[in-house]
Amino acid sequence: MAETPMSATQSSVRLRVADPGMVLVAQQHARRVAKLAGLDAAGADHAALAAAELAGNAQRHGRAGELLLQPSAEGAAIDVVAFDRGPGVADWARSSADGYSTTPGSLGTGLGAVARIATTLTAHSELNRGTVVSARIGPAGNAPMVSAFGSPRRGERINGDAWSWSVSDGEVFAVLADGLGHGPDAAAASALAVADVASLAASEPPQVLHDVHARLRSTRGAAVTVVRLRRSSTGEGSELLVTGVGNVAATVVALDGSVRRTLISAGTAGLAVRTPTQTITPVPTGSVVVLHTDGLLSSWTMQGRARVVAAPPAVLAAVLLRDFERGTDDTGVVVLRPPAALDRLDR
Repeated sequence: MAETPMSATQSSVRLRVADPGMVLVAQQHARRVAKLAGLDAAGADHAALAAAELAGNAQRHGRAGELLLQPSAEGAAIDVVAFDRGPGVADWARSSADGYSTTPGSLGTGLGAVARIATTLTAHSELNRGTVVSARIGPAGNAPMVSAFGSPRRGERINGDAWSWSVSDGEVFAVLADGLGHGPDAAAASALAVADVASLAASEPPQVLHDVHARLRSTRGAAVTVVRLRRSSTGEGSELLVTGVGNVAATVVALDGSVRRTLISAGTAGLAVRTPTQTITPVPTGSVVVLHTDGLLSSWTMQGRARVVAAPPAVLAAVLLRDFERGTDDTGVVVLRPPAALDRLDR
């Protein structure tokens, strides 16, 4: 299965930015990933600038800073994400303005420059926990209702997890797959599981899982969860329809940080799947939905962190990756926020 194309998001790069020399390395990787994502030379230059500024900030002001460079699942764009475990920023609005810096001799123009070239810039800082900044470089589009980040197991170069989604009027459809094992064969299986999302989204989750199971019969198989997030039939909030097999979790996170985990069946798509079943879970107003593979700790919680839950999906996805990653497995995290009425956009 090594000849099967990988999904774009399986070509991400993650770097530790412990010293100033990593800024140049970040620029080089950003240009390469930007071209892989389909950006032109100007777009690659913007990606390199964003990577340099965000990596430099994480290295200077944070602790255990890292940079994630990932082709977007939404067309020709790249997500440049920096996160650290430093002291945090008390006044984010002031620190992100041009001319402000806590470093003597610095012009303080970095984050302002990134804001000017980014399609979207989202950030969040928690005192004594750290800071997350996510910049998307590419053509302008709708404000993302879904964000996803991932990383391969330490020592691997390719992520064996993959995802795709479709946003339509009043609902979000998403698939997250965890290829059995690690490496290129696992990545090939998961990429095939999530391919052609527009076709998958036309069916209900149990039928989608049945179809994906048939797709994967010639592969090593994958854990797969399929969800549809739509307006509730009662008119209050939303509801989450879930069908899955294996270790890909689907959770509802309330604004107070409490987590409600849904039931996922045993099995492996492509190898052994019982008759797919579907659960329906209420999603109260203000809540978000998180899908993740077992690269995250199963016991994570957002208790006491309402501002993170309320932040844009990119922030919550990056915080989960930073704070709860096992490090011993591939990781995929997808955050879905109930959509307003949108024209259909297939990712």
